[in-house]
Amino acid sequence: MSHAGELNEIFERLPPEAQREALDFLLFLGQRYPESGPLAKKPSVDEATTASIRDHPAVGMWADRSEDSQALLARIRSEQWRT
Repeated sequence: MSHAGELNEIFERLPPEAQREALDFLLFLGQRYPESGPLAKKPSVDEATTASIRDHPAVGMWADRSEDSQALLARIRSEQWRT
């Protein structure tokens, strides 16, 4: 049996909480050894993902503000930090 098959067999026998822990550990190992295996491949950003982000309600929520972000932060800080 291959390592992947053996891992899958053991994984399937674990309770859900232990499966989450095993997955977390495997993701940790994938970050620790990024040069090996399929985890080394970066996911591609496809057009559907880009479009869904663009259509999110949070995008552009400050489009109607007249002042730039630095001026806004400076004004808010000066108002809040008065002593």
